[in-house]
Amino acid sequence: ETAQLEAEAFQLKQKVALAAEVKSVLDSWVRYETSLREREQKRLAAYVQERVTKELEDPKIQQAILAQAVIDVETSTDSMYE
Repeated sequence: ETAQLEAEAFQLKQKVALAAEVKSVLDSWVRYETSLREREQKRLAAYVQERVTKELEDPKIQQAILAQAVIDVETSTDSMYE
């Protein structure tokens, strides 16, 4: 009976060790995927920032922004005096 219990205990220890190894591998994959996602988000943010900066250098865009700003100021000024 003691030998049987020792054998069962050994098997359970083996299962626990295997489960711990599987968990370790899965955790590693999660960290890897998270790292990839963060890098992709940084690249995307840098791309968007670059595109916006480039667009803001366009004289037509600058003129449109200025025109809208003037309209906004005039509108807010008009509403203050009403």
